[in-house]
Amino acid sequence: MRFYFGLVLWRYMVLLALSSICPASHHKNAVRRLSFELVSSTKGTTLKTYCPLGDCRATSQTRISFVDHTLQPLVNPSEDQDLTTQKQPWEPGRNDGIVVQVIHEITSEILITKTFNTWNPFTYAKFLVWWLEQVRPGRVITMAIHRSGTAGLGPAIPALVSLGSVLIPYSPPHALWTWIFIKGGKTVLESVTSYTESMWHANLSSHSYIQKPQPYSSYLENLRTFSHSYICNKCAAIRSVCDDEYLERNLARGNFKTNIYKTGILLCAGGNIQHLAYTLYRLFSNPEITKSMVLVAVGTDYLTGNPNSFILLLLDILKLNYMIIHVPRGAPSINHHLFQYYRKSWEAAVRTFPEAKYLAFLDEDVEVSSDWFALLMDVAPALEKDSSLWCISGTTASHRSIHGGPRTLLRALRQPGWGFLLQMSSVKEAVSLWPRDSNISVLYDNFLYTVLAKGRECIYPAISRARHYGVGVNTVPQIHQLYFLDFPLYDGNRVKFPPIDTLTWDTYEKRVMLQLQKAKPITRDPCAPGFLTPSDFDFASDYVFYFYMDSITEAPEWTLLAECVGTWPYSTQGMHRGSVELPQFGRGSLWLVGVPFSPYSALKPLNIPVWKPKFDDDYLNRQMMFIAALYLQSNSNNRTLERSKLELFQKYS
Repeated sequence: MRFYFGLVLWRYMVLLALSSICPASHHKNAVRRLSFELVSSTKGTTLKTYCPLGDCRATSQTRISFVDHTLQPLVNPSEDQDLTTQKQPWEPGRNDGIVVQVIHEITSEILITKTFNTWNPFTYAKFLVWWLEQVRPGRVITMAIHRSGTAGLGPAIPALVSLGSVLIPYSPPHALWTWIFIKGGKTVLESVTSYTESMWHANLSSHSYIQKPQPYSSYLENLRTFSHSYICNKCAAIRSVCDDEYLERNLARGNFKTNIYKTGILLCAGGNIQHLAYTLYRLFSNPEITKSMVLVAVGTDYLTGNPNSFILLLLDILKLNYMIIHVPRGAPSINHHLFQYYRKSWEAAVRTFPEAKYLAFLDEDVEVSSDWFALLMDVAPALEKDSSLWCISGTTASHRSIHGGPRTLLRALRQPGWGFLLQMSSVKEAVSLWPRDSNISVLYDNFLYTVLAKGRECIYPAISRARHYGVGVNTVPQIHQLYFLDFPLYDGNRVKFPPIDTLTWDTYEKRVMLQLQKAKPITRDPCAPGFLTPSDFDFASDYVFYFYMDSITEAPEWTLLAECVGTWPYSTQGMHRGSVELPQFGRGSLWLVGVPFSPYSALKPLNIPVWKPKFDDDYLNRQMMFIAALYLQSNSNNRTLERSKLELFQKYS
C-alpha cells in the first residue's frame, strides 16, 4: 500500500511540475497519436508503443531481460533465456542499468535500444552523456531502470537535468525511474519511486501520449539528400552526420591525389556507426588531412559475418575510400576475431599506400584534436633520426598526475596507445610477423609492443591529442575512466613543438640528467594526504622521489606507489630508464626514480632514504584505505525522495 501511495504521489508531483511546459497534452483539441507504456522493474524493462488513431507503425515491445544490441557479439542467449532469473537483490549484471531507446518522432520506429551499466560507479554515466549528446534533436527518448541503475549516475546528473529531467537528482541509488522526453524539446513524463528489498518484484509503470509532427517536406528534395535523409532516419545518435553543415563540409573537402605528407591514415571501423560518424567529424577537423590519405577498414560482424550496411552507406555519402575486411566466421571468441581483423586491415593499408613513409592509426571510437596530425608530422622525422624510437603516440601516458603544457613532449617505453604513427617499414615488419592462425588471441596493441618495441621508446604529448571515448569489448570501467576517459583532450590552437633534436636519445638524456641533478628530494609518505602539494610546483623547481625497484618486471613497490600517486600501476610501461617524469602545473616536474634499477640512482644523495614499504597486513590495509579514498565517487546520500518533496513542492507550488 505504501508503495502504491508513493507512486501516485510522485506521478501527481511530476504532472504538477511539468504542467507549465506541457500545456498541449491537456488541450481539448490536442491530437494524441502516439501512446507509450514504459515499465521500470526489478525484473526487467518493457516499452510498448501503439497508435490510438493509427498513422504509425505496429506495436513494438522491448522484452523483459532483453540483450543490448551492442552486446550481442559478447553474449548470445537463446530466445527463451532469462538472464535475471538466477539473480539475487543487489547483484547487478551485464544488462542491468539504464535502458535507453530512441524512437523516430514521425515513423514511431524504435531506432536503437541500448543499456548503460550505470550501477557501476565508473565510465558508463559519462558514456551515457556522450551518447545522448549525439542524438538528433526532435527524437523521442525513453529511459528506464532495468533492475538497478541509478547508483553510478552521479557524473551524468547535470547533463540529464539540462535535458529536462526533474526527478533524477533525487533518485536514490537503487530507485526505479522512468523518463520520456523529446530531445531539445520537453519532458513528456517522468516518474520515480524508491527501491527496497521488500519490492523485489516491484514495477513502476508509466503511460503517456504525444502528438506526432508532420513529415518533413524536405526529405525527398533531390537524390543527393535522399541517402543522407535515409541514414539519419534509420540511425539513432548520429547528430553530426545529420547536420547539413557537416555534410556540406565533408563533400567539399578536397580529395587530392598528391600526398605531400607521404602518410596514410588507417581508420578501423568495427561496426558502430555512431562512433565512426563522430570520429570522422573530429578527424577532418585537422586541416591537413585530405580524403585520399584515409582508408576506412570496415569489419564484419563476429556472429553474422556481414558488414554494417549503414556504415557503408555513410562512407559512400562522404565519398571516402574504404575496404571491407572479411574475417571468416567461427573464431573461438571476439578477441580471436579482432586479432585477425587488425592483421588484414594492416595488410590492406600497406597495399593502399605503397609510397607512404608513415602510417597513422585510429579506431572508430577515438577522437582526436584539431592538431593531432600536425603533432604526428612534426615529430615523425625523429623515428628516422633515432633508432631508439619506434612510435609517435597521440595519447599521453596513463598518469593522472601529469599536468604539462601543450608543447610538452616526453618519451618512454610503452604501448602505442591510440592515434599513433609508425614508419611504414615497421608496419611491414609487424604484418610479416603477425600470426595468421585464427586460434591465436592476442590484444593487438600488446602484440605490437612485443614484436616492435624491443626496448625502444615512443614519443608522446603531456596533453593528449587522441582519446579513447568508446566502451568496447575489453573495457574495464574503473581503469577506463581513471586512466583514459578522464584525461583532457587538447582543444587549443596549434602550437609549435620543440625541435626533434631535443627528443633524440643523447639530447633527451642530457636534459633528464640536468633536471635530476637540480631536483629537490621528497621523503614524505606517498600513500598519505599531501604528497603532491601544488604549492611545491609554483616555481620552476623539480622534485624527485626515490623508491625501491630492483626489477622492471617484478616491481610490487611500484604498483603500490603508482596507485597512491595516480600513475599507471598495472605494469612498468610508461617508464624511461626506470623513471617517470610527471610535469606539474608550473614549469617543474615530479620525478619518480626506481632504486637500484634506474641508472639515475647514482644521483641520489647518500642521506636521502629510499622508500620501501613493508608488506604486512596493517600497513597494506592503511594504504589500501588511502587508495580507495582517491577513487570515491560523488556522494549519493543526498539523493532521496524526502529531499525532493520539500524542494520540488517549494519550486513548483
